[in-house]
Amino acid sequence: MTLEEILRDTYIYQHDIAVGREEACHDMCNSLLMIIQARFPSLVKMAKMQIDQIKDVTTLANVIARVGSARTVKEARQALLNWQQTH
Repeated sequence: MTLEEILRDTYIYQHDIAVGREEACHDMCNSLLMIIQARFPSLVKMAKMQIDQIKDVTTLANVIARVGSARTVKEARQALLNWQQTH
């Protein structure tokens, strides 16, 4: 058994992993909001409400990709509203 395997089950290791995920999620939420503010400012209020509901980093990454590649406000709005269908 390796040291990493032994430590993996400890409280501090689990805590550090949870904190890391929280920080990553927070950073991704900020990135998504910055993209929206720069490209689709009319969607900021709606985006904040949607972002508050998304807690999964994979889902956030998908929304960031979809909003970032959106060519129109309509496409960006769809990405923000339909995130539950993509995860």
